[in-house]
Amino acid sequence: MNSPDLSPVSGNLSAAATPVSYRRIIKGLGGYSVAMLLQRMIGFFLLPLYTHYLRPSDYGVLELLDLVGNVSGLLLGVRLGQAVFYYYFHAPGEQEQGSYISTAYFGAVLLGAAAAAALFPVSGPMSSFIFGVPAYGSLLRVFLLGLAASFPVEIGFCYLRVRDRSRDYTIVSTARLVAAVVLNVYFLAVLKMGLTAIVWTTVITNALAGAWMTVMIFRDVRVSFSWRHLNEMFRYSLPLGVSGLGEFLLHFGDRIFLRPNVSLAALGLYGLAYKFGMLVAYASAPFYTYWNAQMVGIVRAPGGERVYARTATYVLLGLTYITLLLAVFAHPIIALWTAPDYAPAATFIPWIGLAYVIRAMGSYFLNTFLLEKRSSAVARITWLATIVCLGGYALLVPRYKLWGAVIATTAGFTVIFIAGLWESQRFRHFDYEYRRWAKIAVSGAVIAGLHLAWHPAGFWPNAAIACLVAVLFPLSLILMGFLDPGERQSIRQLRQLLGRYIRRA
Repeated sequence: MNSPDLSPVSGNLSAAATPVSYRRIIKGLGGYSVAMLLQRMIGFFLLPLYTHYLRPSDYGVLELLDLVGNVSGLLLGVRLGQAVFYYYFHAPGEQEQGSYISTAYFGAVLLGAAAAAALFPVSGPMSSFIFGVPAYGSLLRVFLLGLAASFPVEIGFCYLRVRDRSRDYTIVSTARLVAAVVLNVYFLAVLKMGLTAIVWTTVITNALAGAWMTVMIFRDVRVSFSWRHLNEMFRYSLPLGVSGLGEFLLHFGDRIFLRPNVSLAALGLYGLAYKFGMLVAYASAPFYTYWNAQMVGIVRAPGGERVYARTATYVLLGLTYITLLLAVFAHPIIALWTAPDYAPAATFIPWIGLAYVIRAMGSYFLNTFLLEKRSSAVARITWLATIVCLGGYALLVPRYKLWGAVIATTAGFTVIFIAGLWESQRFRHFDYEYRRWAKIAVSGAVIAGLHLAWHPAGFWPNAAIACLVAVLFPLSLILMGFLDPGERQSIRQLRQLLGRYIRRA
């Protein structure tokens, strides 16, 4: 079977009648990847600075602040952006599309302001509940300002995504990143502000990005507000908001159970391991940034269902390889880029990465329900996984500490994978490539097991073996006959293009 070679997907209403192109998908992914890769790379290279000026206990506080921000965003934001993606492609005309965008933007502004106003007076009790002491109340109030500003910024990014304007997305993201780096370095290294440096940077950069987004949106869209459209989007996204609490507990519930069972220093190590392990989630973020905004138009287009099924294979392939790289390079990277006190974090990185491969594929299956306007199914499956995960935290964390959290999180994500695949196929069947999935899983597991058994001591021997192992994964898949004729032809064409480019250079 040849890989589809189809025409581009358009970012407007004609997408439903236009064939799908992997070339267009890859181009869109490339635009979003630049901004996100730059963000992760800069954050990675600034780790020595952060670990110098912030203690492991400070990282523990930041982890808990992230917890507050994520649960607030999931519950109060009620996923308006996802509703924008659905109704934009189902709106009868450009004026109606613009009305949905404008209404979502002003709805986000109101939500952000209401959230900050409601939580400001209780910042002291919130500090006691979250950190165990009321001393962080002022830090929380600053944090809430940045949270309120983030809601309209998110709608602005959703607008750029649904319009497939990856270039503008990259410009805004990069500008905000550069501002954040400059402010963090200045506040940390020059003013010695400690934790407050990170929080004030978030407030300032979100405010600047929000102003930019306002100009960008209403330069193209007429200012309007429709209670009917807001009600439609709330009804679509409300189950996703309910599932947001479940997702919060899946992603951050481990911190709740770890906080009374481990020290802030151990929580900081776990947080650092999570930042590396979540490189899998970060790697999938450009894909889902594009895919979630465009999948409605893609699946409605000719050949869209075949593209939807084949893309799942490519997502699994890419994320499995990234996780394998994390597994073999974890110890060398931690030894090279962090202080010696952070070395124990390397042990947890591969397992957290594996958990997020499972989670990313589960998200892919849940997207099927969003195509069918059945967001309540997403909430139901998410909460089933959350119950399993919380039970695991309660049973395993007090006894096994950090490892208990890793095991319980993986179990919850596995429930989403299995239940999401099973139920989504009942709603709308896609011909997924299960045999190819098995080859990916078996090859990755065998190679990771060999590296675990043959784990050298010392930085350079470890790094050398890691490089060797990294080459074995694609080679083993080729030997197993993973590629189909169309993919082999595409690789040959790519090699020819690269060869011509090198000869010209």
